[in-house]
Amino acid sequence: DLHWKITGNLVYDTGKSVTGSGLWLYFEDIPVFWLPWFYYPMNTNYGFRFLPGYTKRWGGFFLSSYVYDIHEEFGDSPLGLGGSTYFNVRTENGIEVGQTVRWRLGETGRGKIKGFYAWDEDYDRYKRHWINDDKYNYANWGSKVDRERYRILLEHRSDFTERDVLNVRAQYLSDSHYLRDFFRDEDREESIPANEAWYEHRENTWAAGATASGPLN
Repeated sequence: DLHWKITGNLVYDTGKSVTGSGLWLYFEDIPVFWLPWFYYPMNTNYGFRFLPGYTKRWGGFFLSSYVYDIHEEFGDSPLGLGGSTYFNVRTENGIEVGQTVRWRLGETGRGKIKGFYAWDEDYDRYKRHWINDDKYNYANWGSKVDRERYRILLEHRSDFTERDVLNVRAQYLSDSHYLRDFFRDEDREESIPANEAWYEHRENTWAAGATASGPLN
């Protein structure tokens, strides 16, 4: 005989999630725990993500996101949508919020648009460094930094046929230091973001295409 049991309402959405309400956990016949509502995604691509920690630059930080399906992101419908919502706290910088919307156009196209907005409590550190320490040398290559800072990123790729490809990538930043301050890994890979759109057609013995690129800000 089982010593533990659960009673309540459980709904299993095949391959997607388990939802429960009014759940009681019993040991023998004694109720020991009550859970008014419960949700568990079966697709582990979705759900909450948490990253606490500490760095000299950020101080203590807590980065969080919730990744979710809007409409058949990995399904078979002509249009799929997914999203991610971000809420980040850094003791040196303050609060940053963000949102990503991902799309799937049938089997040929995928893309996303991502935006972040930060209220940086330590935005004037660059001005302090210009005055107090020549080694930073920010004044020679950096742009002005305000308290309210933001980032917008657009990426899309369409494989119209096996031989025709369109790729678009564009990024708009509030200042030249945003990636360095909040997305250090991306800044190491590409300190000056590339904004470009290119189209390519391939044949067995030759290929041709066109590219447009340039700064957005």
